[in-house]
Amino acid sequence: MQVSARTSEYLLELLRSVLHNRLAAPKPEDVSWDDLFEYAKSQSLSTMAYRAIQASGFDIGSELSKEWSTLYSRNLVTNFNQEHECERLCERFSAAGIRNMPLKGSVIRKIYPAPELREMCDLDILVKPEDIERAHEIMLAEGYTYLADQTTSHNRDYHKLPYLNVEIHNYLLPRENKLFFYYADFWDKATYEAEGLTCRMNWNDGYIYMLAHAYKHFFKFGTGIRSVLDVYFMRNRLNDTLQREYIVGELKKLGLLAFAESFERLADCWFAEEATQISQELLQYHYRVLESGTYGDSSMKSTALKIIQDGKSLRTAKLLIALSEVFPPYKNMKEGYPCLKYVPFLLPLLWVVRWVKIALLMPNRISSYFHKVKNLSLLGNEEERR
Repeated sequence: MQVSARTSEYLLELLRSVLHNRLAAPKPEDVSWDDLFEYAKSQSLSTMAYRAIQASGFDIGSELSKEWSTLYSRNLVTNFNQEHECERLCERFSAAGIRNMPLKGSVIRKIYPAPELREMCDLDILVKPEDIERAHEIMLAEGYTYLADQTTSHNRDYHKLPYLNVEIHNYLLPRENKLFFYYADFWDKATYEAEGLTCRMNWNDGYIYMLAHAYKHFFKFGTGIRSVLDVYFMRNRLNDTLQREYIVGELKKLGLLAFAESFERLADCWFAEEATQISQELLQYHYRVLESGTYGDSSMKSTALKIIQDGKSLRTAKLLIALSEVFPPYKNMKEGYPCLKYVPFLLPLLWVVRWVKIALLMPNRISSYFHKVKNLSLLGNEEERR
């Protein structure tokens, strides 16, 4: 999302006020509450930002107040349902003899001041590769729709109306990821709960995995403020639990130590009680994260730059990007619809099937994607001057 530096800086101030239980500084005159709302949503931080606005007693206007309040309430309901559903699905898997491990947000949110402040789009649950088909059958029996077009080499996506999204992972990272070797079989490090087959990572390995996941997104698509906030919470809330010597040793094995230390310094600069100036070596991290949404958007920018470098205009690049979403190439469609390997002539039919599923199950995805394409800007890139 294109946003002014002042808007992103003020969102950080609102977050700091919640972290340190104080009133937020007044909004700068050149920052719009409407822009701030859209930016907070793009970062999956609207709940925490609204909590700061409420605590500080800011008047954001009746219309926006109603809209933000509605979203806030919806997020609270979503949080409650996600927590209940995660527990229920883990119980179902355990009863079926399937080892399972909740991942990412459902674990990290336990150390936030209130779990609802850590918004989640998906529930992520890991099962063993040999159990993925049985887990699939359970998800269907539980009323979930399988989103085949979003299946990857390490997870399957499911949706249940109105707002439950679940990713069942058979591996912790994609097979093509350079860190896959480290996480190919992580079950030996799992700690089992008192009953059933639900297990978890210890906090040290959970911290390392969180950084590995942030690394994957940062250098591929970009990652948002929430990933830096997770780092801050884990380091500060688990200070007596995390074993730094072990963590550093494992990060060195993964080749992630320099990245991790930069992310940690960025978290301290942003979220310490008083913000500190960003050093020159952290600027690329600072801007990269602030300009990305929760799950990044730089892949779209990278694609546009490649098209422009081939002599096309930005307008043409936007058109080609939009068309690639409407008519994904065969190699992309083949991942979601493996039958295409044997019947490639069905590609046009499966395009239609994909359109119908997205329109029925994820209507907001359509408008959100094309809004991003329409507003794609490469300001600051020399290529845009063509």
